[in-house]
Amino acid sequence: MAANGNGLRLHCDDPLMQHFANMTRRRCMAVMHASSREALPVLGTGTAIRSSGSVFVATCAHVARPFFEDALGWLVFDGMPEVQRSECELVHIDDERDVALFRMRPRAAATLKNILPVESADFSPEAGYRALRAGTPRLLAVAGLPASLTLTSTEQRVVVLHPLVVTTVVRRRRRDRLELDYAHVRIGDRVVAPPGMSGALVYECHEPRSGELWMPGRVVAMLHAWSEVGTKLVCSPVHELRNLLPT
Repeated sequence: MAANGNGLRLHCDDPLMQHFANMTRRRCMAVMHASSREALPVLGTGTAIRSSGSVFVATCAHVARPFFEDALGWLVFDGMPEVQRSECELVHIDDERDVALFRMRPRAAATLKNILPVESADFSPEAGYRALRAGTPRLLAVAGLPASLTLTSTEQRVVVLHPLVVTTVVRRRRRDRLELDYAHVRIGDRVVAPPGMSGALVYECHEPRSGELWMPGRVVAMLHAWSEVGTKLVCSPVHELRNLLPT
């Protein structure tokens, strides 16, 4: 599912966005937690990162903290087995910047046969984040995996994942935070703000040269909040997470 000036489209005919959405299905997950088996779960987006043979997950601190502290916590993937919290180990959490990193145990990561993690080398250095300013023509893409709950005829809850790719530009910088444009993502006159995108990574977006397979550019930031009126995406830097990954 991609977003553009005409709103959200379930079937995007842009091959670049199709490719990005397919990659999002294989590298992102819903990070879910609940206070009990009967309670409605709360969720955010996590992104798999591979470094030195291990698989890590990057997400927001406000997503990771209840994932590890609530009664129940689990990861839901598209077409791959769920991973329980007991198979994850918290590596780093920064509440001020709202970023977190945890590691999947090898036996859990081995069950994810189709996973396509971000590589540690794909993270932009700090200078790349600092270079992002309003008024520059650089196109960015926010890629996450929001989810919804549906009730089956047998009253079982089923998690449905919705890969979402939003192309955008920087509107403003406020100290260490970036505000990205989101006013263009509409259905009719309503700005669409799907739940569960907290923790989605922000990528540079490059057009391919002739004959090249399109790939997203480097990871430059992490989405951690919608603005009060839903027309801006507020993002934090992620270069500190790269420094925590083993080399």
